[in-house]
Amino acid sequence: TVVQNGDRSRSTQQVGNAQVDYGVGAFKLSYVGGWSHLKANPATTFGDIGNMVIGDFAGRSTRSRLTRWTHEWRVSTREPLLGGLLDVVVGAFHLKEDTSNFGNNGLSFQPGAFGTPLAAPQAIAPNLRFTTATTFKTDNAVREWSFFGNALIHITPNTELSGGVRFISNKKDSIRVNAQTAGFRAAGNLIANPACTIAGGTLGATYAGVC
Repeated sequence: TVVQNGDRSRSTQQVGNAQVDYGVGAFKLSYVGGWSHLKANPATTFGDIGNMVIGDFAGRSTRSRLTRWTHEWRVSTREPLLGGLLDVVVGAFHLKEDTSNFGNNGLSFQPGAFGTPLAAPQAIAPNLRFTTATTFKTDNAVREWSFFGNALIHITPNTELSGGVRFISNKKDSIRVNAQTAGFRAAGNLIANPACTIAGGTLGATYAGVC
């Protein structure tokens, strides 16, 4: 892919985990938690270096933020119950995740940015009246609760039977907003005043014979 500039981006991530176990009689209480945070900053350009498009114009770039929390609580047997017959585990899990992204797709050069569309494009500094910029912003929120249980039956020293169940409730809310700046677009095929006016333009505003 050929782009206007080379870009440099940087991201950092922080992660933390914790586990606590506590024994009470034949049972063990456990907590396992985690936290992570990701920060990715917008890319920065190296600058225009000797290419044909004169000027320095930022390329596509995204700023991202993500924060995630997880929690799990468990109760399990430290030793088999009922005279060595049964081991059980029951617990709950919770996830909270929030994500935000803001993106800039950079400039889009429209017809007329490099001279009249009635001729070949010129290697000149672009006319910024004939450019548009698009951005987007997304926000996501994920919430999850789940509950689980498992039983292990020791039938014989060589035979075990295990079964479990888990219920999961997961919800995700998202929103995305797109925006585009206003800009001109030169059309060389609308040379009549009525047709140009109907299209919302002005004949000859920048280039002769162009709407």
